[in-house]
Amino acid sequence: MFPKQIQDRFDKGMGCWSNIDEGWIPLIIELDQKLSVIDPDYTIDQIKEKFGGLRFYFSSEKEGLDVIVDEYEHKSYSICEMCGSTMASKRSIKGWLKTLCSEHYKETLDKVNK
Repeated sequence: MFPKQIQDRFDKGMGCWSNIDEGWIPLIIELDQKLSVIDPDYTIDQIKEKFGGLRFYFSSEKEGLDVIVDEYEHKSYSICEMCGSTMASKRSIKGWLKTLCSEHYKETLDKVNK
């Protein structure tokens, strides 16, 4: 799922665990590139979706990475989790929050309502 540059950043004790769809992979790659400029040795603890937004947990001794991560987590609320479209919004599907474009929202609703 993740490119090698991201897989290699996962804390070896945690494994390469993630709970996200493909649409956010480019967002995570871009985030990694920005973080690695400040701290080339930072590690990823976990990446997941929670309440329709990206959650990126990491470890670093350097200052300032939290601000960048917050920016990208906020950005995730306008990027479709499934396809990466920037025409997405947070939507509720039977009580679950997901950030989806119109096409994937309809597709997901159709699956859930079958």
